[in-house]
Amino acid sequence: MPELPTKPVDVGPVAPPVSVAGIAEEQIDGRVERTAILSSPLGVLLVREGEEILGYYRVTRIEGEAVEVVGLADGVPLRLTLGTPR
Repeated sequence: MPELPTKPVDVGPVAPPVSVAGIAEEQIDGRVERTAILSSPLGVLLVREGEEILGYYRVTRIEGEAVEVVGLADGVPLRLTLGTPR
């Protein structure tokens, strides 16, 4: 049986693994503001809602023990929980 030609698939760059190391909270004008403390191969990152992570994700929500992000390239949501690597 003859082999069918295969086309290369461009999967693009792979996002580095990111995990939630901690979540800081502070009261500002009567509301809670959270900062996620993330760990990645490139170091420790401090991010807030709306900010980008390493050019791969945007933070959409920070909860008491989890961070929700969305992929910038594909729009796929991802939930990172405290202590669980991505």
